[in-house]
Amino acid sequence: APTPSPNPPRFPWLAAAAADAKAALDATLATHAAAIAHLEQKLTESTAHQLEQQRLHLEATHAAAMEAKTRELSESSTADKSATVKELEAKLAGEKEQALEAFAAEAHAALQSQRAQLVEES
Repeated sequence: APTPSPNPPRFPWLAAAAADAKAALDATLATHAAAIAHLEQKLTESTAHQLEQQRLHLEATHAAAMEAKTRELSESSTADKSATVKELEAKLAGEKEQALEAFAAEAHAALQSQRAQLVEES
């Protein structure tokens, strides 16, 4: 059995009030942490959706550019068609990759900024 303290608190109500205040603060912090986690999840979902929309747009743009160039090539001489198509495919693939990387970096920066703002506001 624990031995009673030789010096009991002079103001037991003060210790109880401090314990109540700490419990309330802990509950508030837990609520804020849950809210931040929820907001981060929604932000992640939103960013994933934006990335998917951007990817679909880039793929559609790529397909349209390839179709236009293929049409253009079909009207030109056949001697250099193959080399030109391969060169164009490589160029467009590089541009598509650069655009995706730039968008991903931009989305990541926005996510970091919004996370920092959420933490600041909590």
